[in-house]
Amino acid sequence: MHRHIWTFAIAILLVNPLVGQQRIYGSFDVPAFVEDFNETKGSFPTITTVENYYTVDDSTYFMNRNHPTQPFAVMANYPNELRSFHLSSSLKLGPSETKEQMVGLIFMSQRDSNSAYVFEFNRNKRYRIRRIRNGKVTMMGESVDGWVKSNALLGVDEYNKLEVKTANGDYDFYINGSFVTSFYDNTFEFGNMGFFLGPATKARAEYFYVYTTEPSIAEVEKTENELRIEQLEKENERLKAELAQSLDAKIVELQGVIQVLETQLVTTNRDNEVLREEIEQYEEIRYLVGNIDKDLLLTLSRNLRDEMRKNQALTNENVQLKDSIDILLDEHEKFKLNVLDKIVDGTYKVNAEEPIVPQGTEKKNANESATPTKETELPTRKAKKRN
Repeated sequence: MHRHIWTFAIAILLVNPLVGQQRIYGSFDVPAFVEDFNETKGSFPTITTVENYYTVDDSTYFMNRNHPTQPFAVMANYPNELRSFHLSSSLKLGPSETKEQMVGLIFMSQRDSNSAYVFEFNRNKRYRIRRIRNGKVTMMGESVDGWVKSNALLGVDEYNKLEVKTANGDYDFYINGSFVTSFYDNTFEFGNMGFFLGPATKARAEYFYVYTTEPSIAEVEKTENELRIEQLEKENERLKAELAQSLDAKIVELQGVIQVLETQLVTTNRDNEVLREEIEQYEEIRYLVGNIDKDLLLTLSRNLRDEMRKNQALTNENVQLKDSIDILLDEHEKFKLNVLDKIVDGTYKVNAEEPIVPQGTEKKNANESATPTKETELPTRKAKKRN
């Protein structure tokens, strides 16, 4: 009897050698993301390149990775932020000449780093769980390469149902409804999900479901508080931006005012310097004037005034004389031109022979000859007097 019990226990261990204690209980009844691939809804991308061919085909999601050495992850268009969820999908490997085919689920994928969990199986009925953190891979199993033999897996070209349940850092893993392992790891709080294909692998997926639980009162309050904090942070950032913009405008305005004031200050300093020099000159004059006798100052002032008036009168007279001289010079020039005109015209006559003057009349004739004849008499002009 005891021998049969031990045999049954050994058989269980061979089926699930890494069976751990189940950590998560309860149900996940709230659908968060449901994809049956009955039609193309854009939940998963359609990719048609030389190395990758992913598309919805015959109510399944067909995946073909053509690269011989590198795997590839295709993510669902679902930005997951759930910390507690139940992820399930039905996958099968297609026929292939290589034995290195593998397919599985990728979850808790981080956008800002090369980090995620991968739950996958191969055609040799083995599964493994890997944690990738900043590109560094850690096997979550006991073997070197992480692969664990499991009779829960079906063969090639048969669908295998993979399930992941997580809450508060605990993880439970199921294959075709059978619990296989669990662990605790709080490296990631939440992340995106999708399919993970190994190199040179063909596979199909029947569905991709994500369920979660009804939030508790504490979780609702926490979520509301987080939303309120997020709103306050956004409002704070907006106010900071407005304040910075307003301060920048004020700074520019004040800089302009400062520049104007500096210009005015330079002008004021220059004016003050001129006034200071004038004040110094005035102080010298005032000092000199203050030391002169009052009567003497009055006398000197009167004499100075009289001299200035005389000087002004002489200046005016000098101006009048200059004007008279200019007029005379002008009349003289006109007279010369008149004479020259008459000579040229022949109207100006000069006696060729001197008349014989009798004795006794020399003086008279001399006097008469001294007077020019009417023909030789030159016109006289008077200088105009300028007021």
